[in-house]
This record gives sequence, C-alpha cells and structure tokens, in this order.
Amino acid sequence: MVSPSVTRGNPLGDGYLGRYRLDELLGSGGSAEVWRAHDTAADRTVALKMLAHTLTADPEYRQRFEREARAASLLHGPHVVAVHTYGELEGRLYIESEFVDGLDIEALLEWEGPMCPDAAVDLIAQIASALDEAHAAGLVHRDVKPQNIIVAPDDVAYLIDFGTALQDGQTAITQTGMLVGTPAYMAPERFEGAASPRSDIYSLACVLYECLTGQRPFRVRNPAQLMRAHLERTPEPASALAPAVPTALDQVIARGLAKQPAERYSTAGEFADAARAALTVPAPTAPPAVRGLGDQTTVALAAPVPAVDPMAAVQARSTESGMDARTVALSMNSNLGAVHTGSTRRWAFTAAGLMTAAIAIAIGAAWVTGRAAEPQPDQRTRMSAVATTKAPVRVTVPSAIDSSIEAPAAEPTAPPSDGTLIPAAPPRTADPRPPGPGGPGPGGDNRPGGDNHRGGPGDRRPHGHNSFQ
Repeated sequence: MVSPSVTRGNPLGDGYLGRYRLDELLGSGGSAEVWRAHDTAADRTVALKMLAHTLTADPEYRQRFEREARAASLLHGPHVVAVHTYGELEGRLYIESEFVDGLDIEALLEWEGPMCPDAAVDLIAQIASALDEAHAAGLVHRDVKPQNIIVAPDDVAYLIDFGTALQDGQTAITQTGMLVGTPAYMAPERFEGAASPRSDIYSLACVLYECLTGQRPFRVRNPAQLMRAHLERTPEPASALAPAVPTALDQVIARGLAKQPAERYSTAGEFADAARAALTVPAPTAPPAVRGLGDQTTVALAAPVPAVDPMAAVQARSTESGMDARTVALSMNSNLGAVHTGSTRRWAFTAAGLMTAAIAIAIGAAWVTGRAAEPQPDQRTRMSAVATTKAPVRVTVPSAIDSSIEAPAAEPTAPPSDGTLIPAAPPRTADPRPPGPGGPGPGGDNRPGGDNHRGGPGDRRPHGHNSFQ
C-alpha cells in the first residue's frame, strides 16, 4: 500500500506528472492511487488515477488497468464518471476522468445513517441506469458496492471503478481460484467463477438493502461463512430493521437477491422500476381504533324493540367473559351496514318472538306463585320485597342484531315448604370503576407512538471530496 504521508509530500519529486499538477490525494489502495489534479493544458480540475509505482512492471496489473480505461471510456451516460483520456506518462499508467466532488454511499451511511425509502430507491435507480448502459456495451462491473457509488451534493449518483469489469469475449486475468470483487456484495454464482449482468443486479440489491437499513444483508466476518450465507441463506427483511420500508419493497429486494440468476430481474432498470412501484403500493391499513364510551353508536330497530346502546351490551358481555370490549365493539361496527339494510320482516319476527317469550315467562311465574304455600303474615313483606327487587335479566340479542334488550324478570323461585326465607339478590349494577386509559377494556390501549423515519440525502453532507477510484 502506498503511504499517504509519502505521496502527499512529494509524489513524483516535483508534485507533477507530466502536465498534471497533483493537488490532493483522494484515496489509495494496493494497486492504485487517485488524485485531485489540475490539467495545466486544459486548465481544469480532474481526477487522476495512477497505477501504483511498484506494479508498473507487473503485466497482469498493467493489463487490468488498461482494460479499466478502455471499458470506462465506452460509457457516456449521466451516471458514469466520464473518462477524458488515458495513457502512460513518465513510466506511470494513468486515467484522467471527470472530477466529482462528493461522498461515496458508505461514507454517507456512516455520517447520516440509513436513508428513507424514497431517497434510497432514487439513488439505486440512477446506478441502475449506469449498469444498463454498461451491460448494453457488453460490460459486467463485478464490483458494485457502496464504496463505488459517489453521491454529489445535488444528489446525483455516479458509478465508478471499472477496474474489475469484464467485457464479453474477454478471458479472466485473475488466476484460477481467485475471486475478483467484494465478497459482502457478490452473487452466489460469483463464488463459482461465473459472472453475468444479473450478478450486478444481485450486488445492487445488496446496496439497496444497506441504504435502507444501514447494514449489509449478511453480517458475517468469516469469509467461508459469508460465502455460505450468499449461497444458502435468506437475509432478514429490510422492514424488520427499518419499519419505514414497505413490505412490497421487501419483495422486490428478495427477488433481486434470488439465489438463481434466472429468478432475478432481467435488467437493472427493471429492478429499479419495481422498487419505485413498491413505494406506491398502499400499506395494509390497521383496524380502526375503537374509542371510549364517548363514541357510542345507537342502532335503531323496528318497533316494538327500542333503540339501544350497543356499548352497554358489550360491557355486560365483557364482564362475564373477560373479553376486551373494544374487540367486540369493532366486530359489531363492521356489521352495522347489515343491521340498517336487513329485512324489516326479519326484525318483525324477531321482536314478536321476544314478546311471546316474555309473555310465556310471566304466565309461568304467576302459575308457580299461585301454587306456592301461603307464607306467614310476618313473612309477606319480605317475600314481597324478594319479588319486587329482583334485578331484571339482561338478554343479549344474537350477533345478527348486535345489540341487547331488557327482558321481563325471570320467574321468582317459590319458597320452600318449610318456610325458609330466600334472600333477595342485590340488583346488578354497572362496574363503578372508570374505564382504563384509552377507552373501555382492561387498562385501555392508548400506547405512545412515534415515527421511526430518517430523511433523505438532501442538503446534509459535510464538504468533502471523493471521485473515481
């Protein structure tokens, strides 16, 4: 690796490479270094990539560097850094390209955190157009990753570094058994030595996943385990890590990450279009929250059944069954349309049936009372109290009606023949306790909420420089 302290101070003795004045080292690696330079002949700022001095005599690295220059010069789209020229100066291979003042996606995520879905999809769509152009020219990038995507201050994204690109008909330069690319973003078939445009689509899906969640699809450090993850495992849905991600977008990413190339999208543009469309799919709507007793509904039934309060019936039933009142009320509200549009004849039969039952109960009660043994004089007052203070029984109308009515009192139990008194049942009253917070039901359900959402990449980066690397 070239030491920045050495190259910054006096890279080529006088700070020049031919007509280029080397102003700032933007990045360096084992095989090359990238400078912000000034072309004194054209009087413009450019990005200058130079093959490392120690590799100048290596035929394999020279051939790869020259391939990169030729491949990048074939592309002229708005999301590919334009190559102006390339060649050799003072024994150093170089590529002169457009200078882009921006940050790569990896740096953006470290600085700002995960992106909102709209911003992430917009960036990926721009890179998809660059890949479609490259694929149409017969190039497979083979190293699509966040570090190779530069985002300018105006949110225009650029795909860079075609150093590992492979053109149709070309033979691989790397030795057999060696992988070219970054394993964290490599498609399963890449580990077997194959590469196609759909391999780049897999890598682009990995980048979209990371833009949305701030994490790679497979967070494994061991190379062997990472390769196995790409070959066999399915990553956790992005929405599980970032709730703002629509589930429809999860499905798009899942197809982009399909293990078999034939199961992925046919082009990068198709992948981007599907991602855009997923953002417009309406999210599943949650059931409407049932509010407290202040939001009661009165259902008007045909005479002689009076209009009643359905919440009162819900409270009575929930007290006996332990059921959440709001759950039952929701089910009731969903059937209100049927109540209002049901047949009048059905309500008439129901009301008549209830009245007949009430009359039968009253006649039965009178018959039993008449046959009972005559109580002692001092018991008549208390027996009368038993008969007159017995609480009316609340009868719930079947779910088709979704309401409740008051039925006549059930027949009083006849006193035993030995004169034992029956204690009067206290009248049933409503639960004096106030409903829990948030409405009726145990403790309510008004939990605090909030948005878990990050903004897009607009107007948010520190001043920095990055470019073709």
